[in-house]
Amino acid sequence: MLGVLLTNSYFFIGLGLLVALTISGWYLAYRYHRRYHQFKHQFAGVQHQYAVQQEELRSALEAQLSQQDQLRERNRELENYDTFKTKVFSIISHDLRSPINSVLGIMDLLEQGHLSLEESQHYARKAKVRVQVTLEMITNLLHWARNRMQSIAPKPSSFDVTQLTDQLVDIYGPIASEKGVTVENLVKAPQCGFGDMEMITVVIRNLLSNAIKYTPTGGTVTLELMTQTECVKLSVKDTGLGIDASTKQSLFETQMSSKPGTSQEKGTGLGLMLSKEFIERNGGSIAVESQVGEGSIFCITFPKESPQSMLSPTVSV
Repeated sequence: MLGVLLTNSYFFIGLGLLVALTISGWYLAYRYHRRYHQFKHQFAGVQHQYAVQQEELRSALEAQLSQQDQLRERNRELENYDTFKTKVFSIISHDLRSPINSVLGIMDLLEQGHLSLEESQHYARKAKVRVQVTLEMITNLLHWARNRMQSIAPKPSSFDVTQLTDQLVDIYGPIASEKGVTVENLVKAPQCGFGDMEMITVVIRNLLSNAIKYTPTGGTVTLELMTQTECVKLSVKDTGLGIDASTKQSLFETQMSSKPGTSQEKGTGLGLMLSKEFIERNGGSIAVESQVGEGSIFCITFPKESPQSMLSPTVSV
């Protein structure tokens, strides 16, 4: 009887211990699970805070980089403006004064009345050439200055390329003749182009003027037009001095100085740089082929339109 009681006592004690261990296990598992979720929640909060801080740092870094870019751009603008002022003052003080003084000297001779009619006509033609060259220099200077101060947006329209070249040859033919240079205009067939006519006029005028400037007496300047599928290709060829390889590399840069022509003609040094900017803004291109002593060929391309859709605006040069 006593043995049975002891056995039952051990059974209930074991059962109680088992229940206690089970409850303790469940409780510990609950505590662990709760703490795990608390830690997970806290970790998620830390991760979120870290992500927010990282985004704030990224934004601050981007803002700082943007400010640095703005400062660099501002510095470039200031440097360009200083270069702009220096170039303008140099042109005004040197390049423009010389031809103006030359014209004044011719006017003094004419005013004195000691010249024959033939001599007067000769000097009048010289004065006209000097005025035309000076006007071209001033025009280039004004275009360049305006282009530096504000970006000029092209105003494209259809125009008659043949009519434009005819008018430019009419203007520069007498200048070339005075120098003993022949201008051949092979642009005969009707051809239309599409672009800002004023800009393209500046480009062709500069190329024609330069060709005459660097061609010696007895030489020839030739304008020729080649029609391609989607563009017009105009070339200005001369039998002048030619250009060496090192000069060609920087020919279209702003800092390029103008060399005196074969008759010591001066220029602003802005024509080719301005021509490149203007032709590219009209969806075209400019290229040069040249060798020293063999002359040069400058080619420009710009969009064209079919003759049926061509308009007929008045050409202004």
